[in-house]
Amino acid sequence: MTKREVVTRFAPSPTGKLHLGNIRTALVNFLFARQNGGRFLLRLEDTDRERSSEEYCEGIFHDLRWLGLFWDGGVVRQSHRLERYREVAARLVEEGHAYPCFCTTAQLEAQREEQLKRGEPPGYDGRCSRITPSEAKARISKGEPYTVRFRLGEGEVRFHDLLRGELSFPLPERGDFVILRQNGMPTYHLAVVVDDGDAGVTHVIRGEDHLPNTPKQIRLIEALGGAVPTYCHLPLVRSGKECVMEKREGSADFSVERLREMGFLPQALLDAVAILGWSTTLSPPMGLERLVEEFSISQLGTSSPILTMDHLLAVNRAWITKAEPSLIVKYVSTSIPEDRLVELVEVVRENSSTLRELEEWVEAVEIGPDVPLEFNEEQQKVLCFVRDVWREELSISALRAAMKERGLKAKEVMPLIRMALVGEPHGPPLDRILSLLGPEEVMSRLEKALA
Repeated sequence: MTKREVVTRFAPSPTGKLHLGNIRTALVNFLFARQNGGRFLLRLEDTDRERSSEEYCEGIFHDLRWLGLFWDGGVVRQSHRLERYREVAARLVEEGHAYPCFCTTAQLEAQREEQLKRGEPPGYDGRCSRITPSEAKARISKGEPYTVRFRLGEGEVRFHDLLRGELSFPLPERGDFVILRQNGMPTYHLAVVVDDGDAGVTHVIRGEDHLPNTPKQIRLIEALGGAVPTYCHLPLVRSGKECVMEKREGSADFSVERLREMGFLPQALLDAVAILGWSTTLSPPMGLERLVEEFSISQLGTSSPILTMDHLLAVNRAWITKAEPSLIVKYVSTSIPEDRLVELVEVVRENSSTLRELEEWVEAVEIGPDVPLEFNEEQQKVLCFVRDVWREELSISALRAAMKERGLKAKEVMPLIRMALVGEPHGPPLDRILSLLGPEEVMSRLEKALA
């Protein structure tokens, strides 16, 4: 038997900005596809007409490309496939797997209230499932509004989850669910099953909040005669406040757009979400190629990992301080020529946790203090002393020898020099700053500080 090509998918809704909870799901799908020589697809679940927007669609494309998570083939938009969903719903009705439901909202609410009064679990009682096909067609032809409900059936649904092993879900007694709304729009269950089947998706890797949906979707797939995919339900990422990031209130601080503006490298964000809950001895910087080689779903935990800004900053700092400067400079916003910029990055990166901090240090070293400096009389005397020593020999060793003769301590001298040269009392190694600037520029900045 020919082995099926592995096909995964990332299917965000363009109703908001991508956050790192979304990206973790996208990354695991991407890595699994690449590890197995398969395809990674992108689908936009954009049937929510009120909340979906083209701006969010473009944002999704931009964020994924910026992160290097390139998808295979074109983008599938559910809003372009409405006739396909209606066609499948009609087929399910024709084959007896689904039926038109004429119950109004008021009737359904009254039904629910009665069930709760009796202490019963609420659910649809299936009254329209007993309507004959001929009667249903007659009511539809008269223009009576209706939804389409799927016959869920009885028993239980079993399936294997890559992360959680064998799972079993008993089906509710009143479980028939809507797959097509009165306005002809599909529900999530119908659209996702049709899309995955048409695209040949073999592995559905998504958040654990979809676990309750899986039995319904498996029954739909079986009714359509399709191949049930392999499932993997990832634990939801929580923010530092322990809010589920997949919910809007927990994701605002961790949107890809915001983190990019703050100065995070795309490689760092991928590493940061990859190691969440991953039992590995590896540490950043890693990058996509290394993750494809090393990452394993089987090494993920099932408890919800917590993502904090401190974690992100630590990973970003690891990338800034350890990656090749030639890679870092590609993300630095400055007009400084690249060769010079590489030299500057080498010197200042140990003092930077974000690209914005790195850019500030680059400007400080290359241009000098951006505001007039004020030194008192004693401080000016110290700077005059430093200037005179460095006129003879521009080196830290020569300065230290002269300081020893004069009885000056490093804490009295070094912060003043840094202030005069870069506008900060602490920062990159002073000897490297001197080497970068050269004698003429060092003397110029000292004279300017003393003016």
